[in-house]
Amino acid sequence: MSSEDRLRRLVRGDHKQFNDTPEGSARARAAIKDTRPWESGRIGNIEEWVAKTTMYDPDRLFTTGELARAIYCNPAFDQNFRFRGKDEKPPRLKSWHYLAIRKAAPAFADCMGRSTARGRPWLWRLRRGGAFFFVEIREAKTRDQAERQEPCRQGF
Repeated sequence: MSSEDRLRRLVRGDHKQFNDTPEGSARARAAIKDTRPWESGRIGNIEEWVAKTTMYDPDRLFTTGELARAIYCNPAFDQNFRFRGKDEKPPRLKSWHYLAIRKAAPAFADCMGRSTARGRPWLWRLRRGGAFFFVEIREAKTRDQAERQEPCRQGF
């Protein structure tokens, strides 16, 4: 490796690994952008928990914090429905918990706005009318993903 390459890597932070080429990296970024696996038709654990939590009281407004406490801080089990140990305490909420709720909640709930309380939490209500069953939600998610991909393929 020449001193020019070392200097360029030091200044620009370039790290070449596994014989990666710029063309290969561009193809990988394009593949991720086209497929968006996290937006495919699957319904994740957090979306299921949002549906279960809001289903019991469909007229009530839930804050993001209330949903996060119900999903992540349940004293009996975690978000994967594994029972907690006898002396195991629920985890403290982190910022990514709230982000995960905000990304997952629109599958089954409508955002009704923001509260005026401390931190201005988002308010969610169970979606009325339209799709609610898991099969319908999966179909809607895959349809939305296909519509998002069309402009990318046409070069717009």
